[in-house]
Amino acid sequence: MKTVVPWRFREDPERKPGVAYREHRLESFRLTVYACQSSQGRWLRQSQKCDEEREVTVHIVTAGLGRYRIEDRASKLGSSALLISPAGSCLEIEALDTLCMSTAAFSGRAILQRLPRNAADLTVSLDTSRGIGCMLYSHLRSLSEQFPWLSHSEAIAGKWTAVELISAALDRKDGGRFDSLPMYHLHRVQRYILRNLQDNEMSIPMIARENGISVRYLHRIFLLSGESVSKWILKQRLERCRESLAGSPGSRCLVKRVGFEWGFNDTAHFSRAFKKAFGASPSEYWLAMRNDRT
Repeated sequence: MKTVVPWRFREDPERKPGVAYREHRLESFRLTVYACQSSQGRWLRQSQKCDEEREVTVHIVTAGLGRYRIEDRASKLGSSALLISPAGSCLEIEALDTLCMSTAAFSGRAILQRLPRNAADLTVSLDTSRGIGCMLYSHLRSLSEQFPWLSHSEAIAGKWTAVELISAALDRKDGGRFDSLPMYHLHRVQRYILRNLQDNEMSIPMIARENGISVRYLHRIFLLSGESVSKWILKQRLERCRESLAGSPGSRCLVKRVGFEWGFNDTAHFSRAFKKAFGASPSEYWLAMRNDRT
């Protein structure tokens, strides 16, 4: 895997523009705040990961003026602009004035599982004066400003709020198109499950009832995901637990609490499932992450 370099200026022997940035990281999430000096005719390029992990990137401009280019498409970026760039795209940004912006990069899996097929391949520029664009812009700007004062759990909540807003924005931009009715129901049910992951009383009959379908049809549509309903839910819960453990400075008591917070009633079952998925018990994983931080 290649280490991600937030932004790099192209070389210029005559004049090198300045850029200042600070970066915040969570599991599968990076939030970077930039201030770029004017660089007329000069482009910034975002480097890409050299692995199979796809990312969806959202950029907001808080001050200044610039231009962006994705593939053969170019457009202006003014104050209050919001741009969602598709996973794997080659994005370039030019600062025409002192440009202040924030970039949020999310694991593609976190968003793709909430979207109709191909929706995350869109390049989207949203109207931030009203509606979902305004809500997403306001949330990302607030998250950028307040991140240093958030606890780990609060930062995770901010991240997932952003993911839901981005998913809603892309879904609307794509027109909500689905390849089939079963695929539509699959994504609808998955969204319901993700909203209720922390409910330890959530069951397959409950999921079917709350979504107006039969248990048999629920199992049938999950064949489209390549996983059973139970395995899909377990995978989502384990990912949330790993994220909670990865950046937490708490004590070993927190390790046990994390499982309960994400719907695991049995500590032993949680520990076995976590070790099978990630090769280490929750306590071992938390300790390894704590040692890395120190």
